[in-house]
Amino acid sequence: MDAVLSECLSVAIRAEWTRMFQRDIERRFCTQDDQQMFLDAFIQQETPTAVLLAELDVTGICCESEFFTSLHDSVESAIDDIREKARQAAGKTFNLASPQQVAEVLYDDMKVSYPDNLSVERKKKTDQRSTDQEALSRILRESRDPNVRAVVQMILHHRSLSGFMSKEIKSIPQYTLDLDEGAEMGSGRRWHESSKPRCFSKWNQMQTGTGRLSCATLNMQNIPKPQVLEGIGEVRARDGFKTAQPDTHVLVSVDYAQIEMRIFAHFCGDGGLQQILNQSDSGWRGPNDVDIYTEMAARHYRRASSAVSKEQRNKFKRAYLSLIYGTGNEALAKQIDATVAEAQTLKQQFLRQFPEAKTFMDRTQHNAQIRGFVTTITGR
Repeated sequence: MDAVLSECLSVAIRAEWTRMFQRDIERRFCTQDDQQMFLDAFIQQETPTAVLLAELDVTGICCESEFFTSLHDSVESAIDDIREKARQAAGKTFNLASPQQVAEVLYDDMKVSYPDNLSVERKKKTDQRSTDQEALSRILRESRDPNVRAVVQMILHHRSLSGFMSKEIKSIPQYTLDLDEGAEMGSGRRWHESSKPRCFSKWNQMQTGTGRLSCATLNMQNIPKPQVLEGIGEVRARDGFKTAQPDTHVLVSVDYAQIEMRIFAHFCGDGGLQQILNQSDSGWRGPNDVDIYTEMAARHYRRASSAVSKEQRNKFKRAYLSLIYGTGNEALAKQIDATVAEAQTLKQQFLRQFPEAKTFMDRTQHNAQIRGFVTTITGR
């Protein structure tokens, strides 16, 4: 009972703080029209969404524990193989998960030269030689020693598998309950229509500054798409989640097609962006038939879309998204493996090509400084 009262008190305090904050926001920034807009968003969007997320919390999703147990064993076996290959190439046993030991093997034992101009400021602060993704990628590109290349490749593979293991596999059994265990959730039990194990997450409606949903405990948003892992092959982690009634129900996976681009083009009203979204050289087609980023890159490089390479397409996509999400030039340069000047040039070229985009971005920032907030297209 004490635990229940404590939780109730905590909820009441958070509600009161929210009310006080809301009044302060209204006093500082909101006109009468703003208040009506926010009220409409609360009634029409936030409240129904809160009910839906509560249902998701207590319902969970059917989970096949055996699937993830088998996947766990496969990943562990692949990690063991990688450790052995790294030992053979380095001539000694070392902990691939230890940055210090990795640095000693590469820079001391194997005499690898520290990459020029690599994160100098960070090295000064930590007094350590970097073994991050950037450093290892540089070594892999520049080294001609087959043993060095083998060690670096094994380190990268080990990180990939270890990250997959810790984030996606190990955590799932911790949040898997059978029906009897789930019965302790009280009224939530009525949502369980079978005795198969289920995973439970906590969905957050108001935890991000951008308005996106977030997921705590077992992060269902972080279950990866099918991918190829070293020593295992294609892994489809999402196949471990099934419907509890396979004879009558199915799970459907859907996603928007380039949703950021579509919303951005609508807001800024750029005719060039909207044209790419709505048509192609051969006439009107559906959104699933047009790769928007390829079309944009084709216009930028002044060539047919069929002549745009995957690298060119990805560079232009990252440059565009960096503008939307406020990514700096240095971070973008690392993402596209280019210089800071090249990254800045890509951004500038995009804005010159689609001038209304720059106008919209400037106007949005100006309004945010005046009003203290921004809104979505639905007034949220």
